[in-house]
Amino acid sequence: MKTPILLLSLSLMMAPAAASASPWTSDINCSGSTDVVDVMLAVTQALGFPLSENLDADGNEVPDACEPCASVSLPPDPSLWYYFEANPGDLNSLTDDAVIAMLTSDPNHPLAGRIGRVRTLIWGMVLAYRLNAQGHIDPNSGGQWLHGEVTDPATGQSYDVIHWKDIDDSSFSFYFIGDEICEWYYEN
Repeated sequence: MKTPILLLSLSLMMAPAAASASPWTSDINCSGSTDVVDVMLAVTQALGFPLSENLDADGNEVPDACEPCASVSLPPDPSLWYYFEANPGDLNSLTDDAVIAMLTSDPNHPLAGRIGRVRTLIWGMVLAYRLNAQGHIDPNSGGQWLHGEVTDPATGQSYDVIHWKDIDDSSFSFYFIGDEICEWYYEN
């Protein structure tokens, strides 16, 4: 009788977790390791029981540790320049060609993943219209990428920021904790 439950638990642990940062993990509670708690969570999920409020305070069936942005709160308009008081010189700049090279050579690098996601999200709104005759985005006539870290002055929470500075003074700022986008902001 123990064997079917053990096999079910192990098979669930090999399946994608509903909300973890990595799509395939056995670390169901996002504690950083796989242990008996993950096995118990797999069994609990298999039986259809809800997660404990101790693990899932908001009741969305995703362990809170798997949602790093759930416990942070940025204001409605988190301007990189005004709210965070960042200066363009505080951030590192990259051309779009450098971003494409990074995405090609090291797609698993955290910065490549973040910029790749942002690039995909704003492609149809902005980037597709910034291509020059050679099919590239020239920093002088299209815009540039900025990236770095900012700290919320109200809470002290640090965010990795990916910022697209467009040629027409509009821009997009995306605030990350790990690989999760916590907030994004468009300013003109």
